[in-house]
Amino acid sequence: GGSLQPHLADDRCRKIYSIDPRPPQQPDDRSPGHIAHYEDNSAERMLRMLAATGYGDVAKIECFDSDASRVDQRRIVRRPQIAFIDGEHTKAAVMSDFQFCIKVVSKDGVVLFHDFPIIYPAILEICDWLSKEGHFGVPLRMEGNMFGIFLDPEVLATDPYLASLYKENRHFLAVF
Repeated sequence: GGSLQPHLADDRCRKIYSIDPRPPQQPDDRSPGHIAHYEDNSAERMLRMLAATGYGDVAKIECFDSDASRVDQRRIVRRPQIAFIDGEHTKAAVMSDFQFCIKVVSKDGVVLFHDFPIIYPAILEICDWLSKEGHFGVPLRMEGNMFGIFLDPEVLATDPYLASLYKENRHFLAVF
């Protein structure tokens, strides 16, 4: 739930969808055979901990204890501006999450990915898929472990911070 805190605190954010099967352990591509372990991993625990921060009303969070591929897209009533993929760090999971997000995110939204150094093979495949399918998306390596695919290039052009990141990192994927 830590990645939800800024949005919970932001009054402009009206709805948060949290989609995560929340298993006690899951595979992770950071090294062969690596398994990530999560103690007491539940939506209830996450909501309790977020409520304890006092950052905002947890009632705006709707939890789906499921893989994104099993969520009915019609349940996402408000199209998110931001889709944030940060969960199981496997290529298959990232691809599945992205396929869901691209269908429900706002046309001028962004799909953000956490832990780029681990999941970059999935991001490269996603960028290839977007290009082959004729979908528009501007890939952008961001600060830290973040990566974004902006569905509206105007967002990058009109935001000074994002414009400077784009100018600096626009050829980043060519390295791969």
